[in-house]
Amino acid sequence: MPASLLNTMIYAGIVLLALIVIGVVLTRLYRRATKDVALIRTGFGGEKVVLNGGIMVIPVLHELMQVRLTTVKLEVSRLNKDALITLDKLRVDVVGLFHIKVKPDAQSIAAAAQTLGDSVNSADAVKSLLDGKLVSALRSVAATMTMEHLHANRADFI
Repeated sequence: MPASLLNTMIYAGIVLLALIVIGVVLTRLYRRATKDVALIRTGFGGEKVVLNGGIMVIPVLHELMQVRLTTVKLEVSRLNKDALITLDKLRVDVVGLFHIKVKPDAQSIAAAAQTLGDSVNSADAVKSLLDGKLVSALRSVAATMTMEHLHANRADFI
């Protein structure tokens, strides 16, 4: 076999090996967003929100956060001694069901990630963060209505 053919085969083998290594590295660094999960990459190059598609994440240079876009159901109950007090000073047992969802646009996703952090992906963590605000909202609305008005006009309470 001539030396030039052998050298060419060695170079072709090295190039092929390099392409395989580059392909494996790129597939490990590429992250895709799904329909129910958005990605936020921070670090080198600034913040980038990805809704549809994917993004390269280099571990030393970037931090990746996932934000779930699904609806989270939160139940708040105020019963017995924790019952809400109405305008006419009566106690009302209330079980409220709230549905919370991150709006699927870049600004809302970035705001959710910044304010809720990693807890944005856990319903229990979101509930513990928002429970006080939800109870406060229920109390303030119940305090402006009488028991009779509250019972007759549930849509107003909602």
